[in-house]
Amino acid sequence: MNHFAISAAVTAVATLLLAFFVISRNTKSYLYRVFALYSFSITLWSACVAVHGFAREELLALVAAHLLHIGASLIPVTFIHFVFVFIDHGEISGARKKVLQGLYAIALFFIVVSFFPAFVSTVAPRYGIPFLMYPGNLLYHLSVFYFCTCVAYGLYKMFMEYVYSKGIRHNQMKYLFWSSLFGYIGGLSNYLIIYGINIFPLNPYGTYAVTIYVIITAYAITRYHLLDIRIAISRTVTFLLIYMPILSIPFFMGYWINRLWKGGIGNIGWFFAILLEAILAPSGLYFYLKLQKKIERRLKAKKLEYLKTMEDFLEEVKHIRGLNDLVDLVVAETKRIMDVEKAWVYLVNSKWTEQITNPENKFEKEIPGALINHLR
Repeated sequence: MNHFAISAAVTAVATLLLAFFVISRNTKSYLYRVFALYSFSITLWSACVAVHGFAREELLALVAAHLLHIGASLIPVTFIHFVFVFIDHGEISGARKKVLQGLYAIALFFIVVSFFPAFVSTVAPRYGIPFLMYPGNLLYHLSVFYFCTCVAYGLYKMFMEYVYSKGIRHNQMKYLFWSSLFGYIGGLSNYLIIYGINIFPLNPYGTYAVTIYVIITAYAITRYHLLDIRIAISRTVTFLLIYMPILSIPFFMGYWINRLWKGGIGNIGWFFAILLEAILAPSGLYFYLKLQKKIERRLKAKKLEYLKTMEDFLEEVKHIRGLNDLVDLVVAETKRIMDVEKAWVYLVNSKWTEQITNPENKFEKEIPGALINHLR
């Protein structure tokens, strides 16, 4: 079994779905667009690798070998682009913009030279692959160096953010860093095998790690709101659950009708399948819209509850004139909304510092010293 090609095909589908999930959630978000571009780059690369691995003709394998380097040139720079945007919370500093401009220029250069005949020397049968490419001239080796350097730098920046971040951000970076590291180690097998370095299980199973990266990233997205795309995921899953039976059942029924009625009138089974799908498709759309509306209402219920609570809180604040009454309200609402036993308000300005606890023990109990040190 050609796992080199199969794993690449699986990766292409998985990263394409991940890109679709993200971009369908919010096309205006800079972070989402960059992440989708990064995922599409992996899709382009892995799809060409799959064609290269499955190719039974030398010319097709050679063409795919050149084309896959378009994605291979874009992956490292879009990876760094995503890391910069994520670390900078949607904005990129001036110095990093210049770095990105330089990296995109280098990527464009390698995309252009990847079409030169000398970039890939030849293709030949190796490791059970019908026509596997051989590295070409010096430019090819420089493209590999560019890829590895960019990925190492991006992983380093991601690791430093993981080490120094806290709370939800720390959990986000934990999943993002380790899944990316795992995926790139697996993807590295595609370069190793081209250079004749055959390490089991990296060859032939390494590229499956990229699919695992997609799964872990998708988990981080839903569990820790790495990218808030729960509604997009629910729409896609709902669509697949409804339309997969609608499209597949008539197909299999048409197939079996043709087999059972071999002496019948032409391909009557396929005519029946098309007719049945034409009838079921509108009803499927009706059930999809109805079911999706209920799912989205549940997903948004908690958010709407918080918004209603904040609206009520702001309405009460309008009628408060004293600082102590305001603090009492803030503490009470915080305990109720967050479902905690204790809450404090710590007020500081340049002239004085005042600690206020819950209404019953105002000014008597101090905020824990460790918390004050953290706030300072």
